[in-house]
Amino acid sequence: MLKEERDEKRKGELKREVEREIQQRNAVQLELERLKEENEKEKREMRERHRQEMEEIRETYEGEARMEGERNLMKILLPELQQRLLLLMSKMQEKFSRQIEEKDTELETPRLRIRELSSTLLEEVHKYTGGAAQEEISRRLPTC
Repeated sequence: MLKEERDEKRKGELKREVEREIQQRNAVQLELERLKEENEKEKREMRERHRQEMEEIRETYEGEARMEGERNLMKILLPELQQRLLLLMSKMQEKFSRQIEEKDTELETPRLRIRELSSTLLEEVHKYTGGAAQEEISRRLPTC
């Protein structure tokens, strides 16, 4: 009977030890699962950061490439645009000069006519007044 009691006692101890090891094993498995999940989460975050960094690099490169392309285009277009503007300004200046010349020509005829009439008027006044009022009229008439 002593042997049976020892066997029972031993059996109970072994049973508790097995349960303790099962609990430890379960605890280790839970910790392992937690670490795996944490590791996966870190991997996902790292991939996302990497993806964002790559996107930022791509956007920066595309922006710089676009600006470089625009600069190159401006180097081509600006001289041509400047040449066209100078040509247009030159044509406009010529047209304006022609118009001014035409207006000057149009105004010259009335000026000559006014001079002729002024001269004729002075002569007529001189005839009638004998030259006394000629100075006063000359002073008052516009000179063209």
